[in-house]
Amino acid sequence: MTEKNKTVLLVGGREYSVRSAESEEHMHRVAVYVNKIMEDVRRNQTALSASMAATLTALNVADTVIKQQDEIQALKKELNQLKQRQRR
Repeated sequence: MTEKNKTVLLVGGREYSVRSAESEEHMHRVAVYVNKIMEDVRRNQTALSASMAATLTALNVADTVIKQQDEIQALKKELNQLKQRQRR
């Protein structure tokens, strides 16, 4: 079993105790990224509750992830096509 690292992260003004197989540095990078997105959401829509801000933040993050996954798939397909051409 992978050892879990425990750290406290500040997200949206609240502290969360988190356990993860990832490094503490990685977890803090994730928290910084989430906080940035949440700040952008709150800046654009000032009258949001904490749960609405969290939900919109999650939607924004998921949108980014899906777009990057699509881009990765397109690049893999292009790379495979280039490899096939090179073999000919």
